[in-house]
Amino acid sequence: MYGQLTSDVPLGPFEGTTIAVWSGQGKQAKLHATPSCSYLRSARGVVVERTVHLDAAVVGRMCPQCGTYGSWARPGTGLAVFLDTLTGLGLLYELDSFRDPDEDAFEDEEVRHAATVLYKPVADNPAVPAEQDAAEDEDDTWEERQEAQRVRESVLRQWGGALASMHRTHRQLALFPWLRAWAGAALEAKAGYLRVLQEQAQLLVAERALLAATAAAAVTEPDVPADEPAFAPLGDPGEARRQLLSLWRRWRSAVEDSWDDPQQQTYVVHHLTDTMGSRRKGRDQMLERARAVVAGWEADVRAAAGEKHGERIVVARLPRDAAERGSGRSLVDRLGEWELGVLASYTVDAAWEPQSHHRAGAGAGGHAAADTASHAVLQRAGDRRGRTAGGTIPGRAPARDRIGCRAGGVRRHAGPQQASGHRRAPARAARRYAGCRAAVRGVLRWQRA
Repeated sequence: MYGQLTSDVPLGPFEGTTIAVWSGQGKQAKLHATPSCSYLRSARGVVVERTVHLDAAVVGRMCPQCGTYGSWARPGTGLAVFLDTLTGLGLLYELDSFRDPDEDAFEDEEVRHAATVLYKPVADNPAVPAEQDAAEDEDDTWEERQEAQRVRESVLRQWGGALASMHRTHRQLALFPWLRAWAGAALEAKAGYLRVLQEQAQLLVAERALLAATAAAAVTEPDVPADEPAFAPLGDPGEARRQLLSLWRRWRSAVEDSWDDPQQQTYVVHHLTDTMGSRRKGRDQMLERARAVVAGWEADVRAAAGEKHGERIVVARLPRDAAERGSGRSLVDRLGEWELGVLASYTVDAAWEPQSHHRAGAGAGGHAAADTASHAVLQRAGDRRGRTAGGTIPGRAPARDRIGCRAGGVRRHAGPQQASGHRRAPARAARRYAGCRAAVRGVLRWQRA
């Protein structure tokens, strides 16, 4: 049973504590935390209450249910906190989870095949059923891509779950340091499987797509060809301009929040037909021209993403609630595709144990962050979200748990020592970027390399 207290768990200062137990008759009868335990009621005999000194032998006699969910101590006492932290979905459960592949895991060969499918050019691997002809081979291609996307989502979800579990585990171990040596083998197994999942995730997220997304977040509103005859079905030039800018915002939002190549977002042009009703005249010509316009935006984004920049360290500290359980509460639950892709692609190190000082690395300009919780070091070799900016992140929250990232290439939120000569990015791009801000709830600290 997951989360069950076992006799090999070191009890530390709580060994020998007097606790009340209930049991049936017999020297080897199972011990229960409450007389209402269903296991005890099913025994149908005399129930005896007595006090014992908590040790390995007593733990070994605990019934499985009480050893997992039972309350063996008065609420609020140190022993109660210790047992509550260990049992149920606590530390013992975490140590036993994400140690090796489960039935939902994918083999490396399956992941490599999915990556091959995902990286096919759009012309050979259409992304939108409406843009495919009815040929059976193209239907098969669409289904193959859908399956590849499912593999990617599953692998990234598994990696994120393993990451959050590791964070929870170290936070719980920090409360009871005598358990760390005992938990060493389990921690090593969890760390090994976390590396395996991250390597799979890296295969499924293309760096060029992440760079394009960062570049897209910083681009400014373009000029649109609203007065061209091809867009006459949209209305007068003023209405056509409004709809084309709406199309651009929709396209940019899709690109900047995705780990897919920008070419996969071409389908957004079909939103231009929403106001046309049943009218067909000029529709095909309008869509063809709209695709060309979107292709121009893609080219601009690729050119921006291809620029070469220096590298820097980004240090952040995970907030204390980063790994809390519950819908939408875990750090991973709060991340979008881009944030997950960046963390999976560029994380190079993580310091999970509490430390008084942790140095992000030689490239961090000698910065040492005073920390009391987990760290991660990420190599963001192509991070360009806001490459045009100088200055600091507006409204940045106080630093909590620091994550350190080696960020490549962007001249955006580098701090007050940022070199001059770069114009400040638009406010929206500044809010959207903030490096790993969304990934760590707005608590990043950026350092010049």
